Amino acid sequence: MRCCCRWMWALLVVWVLVFRAFGTPAQGQGINQILAKNFRQPPASAKPHTWWHWVNDNVSREGITADLEALAKAGVGGVQIFHVDVGVPAGAVKFHSPEWFTLFRHAVQEAARLGLEVCVHNCAGWSSSGGPWVKPEHAMQMVVFSQVRVKGPTKLDGKLPQPETRAGFYRDIAVLAFPTPQGNLRIENLRVKAACERRNNIAPAPDKPLPPEAIVRRASIVNLTKRLQPDGRLVWDVPEGDWTILRIGHTPTGKDNHPATLEGRGLEVDKMSREALSEFWRNAITPLLRESSPLVGKVFNNVLVSTKGCSGG
Repeated sequence: MRCCCRWMWALLVVWVLVFRAFGTPAQGQGINQILAKNFRQPPASAKPHTWWHWVNDNVSREGITADLEALAKAGVGGVQIFHVDVGVPAGAVKFHSPEWFTLFRHAVQEAARLGLEVCVHNCAGWSSSGGPWVKPEHAMQMVVFSQVRVKGPTKLDGKLPQPETRAGFYRDIAVLAFPTPQGNLRIENLRVKAACERRNNIAPAPDKPLPPEAIVRRASIVNLTKRLQPDGRLVWDVPEGDWTILRIGHTPTGKDNHPATLEGRGLEVDKMSREALSEFWRNAITPLLRESSPLVGKVFNNVLVSTKGCSGG
């Protein structure tokens, strides 16, 4: 009897779900008709969007209109504009030139006429978010360091080596000293693991126990950051023993957006910086909003960030 009740409850639940989904037979027939109609004539919300490459400055009013009319006729619901360099002969319409902005406005207006939506990649190329307006201090950063060894006791008074510097920009983070560990152990592929270089298929280092003398104890680290002068000079009374001094800072990775024409190419912006991204948006997207202001949010309603082909420094 208990088993029968369970089956009855299960059938009741299924019947309720079916009724909610399709209603009465008459309502279900109406839903089927709607589905069939929408399949033959998909609503705008169901139409696909496509990448639309503006190739090597070869853009024109006539070409824009012809492309959009053909796409609309084919049932496409929207376009995503990419200004790219794929190695063909260059045209006359340079990225973000006055003529380029005029043609972008024309594209949005034509899309409105044809019932299409417009999205734009946030910079030239398709990877990822950079441009000539990105200053080195707003670019993607990586941690760099230099090191010196000194034997104490002694009086150290001199400049620490300048860590690696790219794009003419470097800022110090910290200066740390610690007793030099014994054994000369090193982290394999350190630059790859720190994202200073890109390399695929790096095998993990085998796990092996470290001798106590090879470990730098936190309590033994001396913070000398406040002693570093703007010119890199450090004055310190080195205690007895063998010491390693690290000068740690950051510099741009040097990576640029690609594949972009010369006028649109620059450093990749620092995605971890609110200030850098605000400045990037002001230069990359605000002009597009201004050019298409009456249709912003209606026709021009998306900005795309693509990571296709993106790589580190």
